[in-house]
Amino acid sequence: MTRWYVRRGEREIGPLGEDGLRALVGTGQVTPDTQLWREGLSGWTPALALPGVLGPKASAPLATDSHSAADSRSA
Repeated sequence: MTRWYVRRGEREIGPLGEDGLRALVGTGQVTPDTQLWREGLSGWTPALALPGVLGPKASAPLATDSHSAADSRSA
């Protein structure tokens, strides 16, 4: 079972299971900029950088960000 830790400012929450993390995402307490950690990560990582963490809500911003990145590479 994956155990997640959430850092919000000076406060750390955890360990949380997948359901607990999903609950925080669903209530908006975990945003793309929220720092997360679990075993296997080298350090605190923004939620947006972790595939699948933000669920379907993240798909639109990710598409926009990747499109912008592709445009800047081809320029």
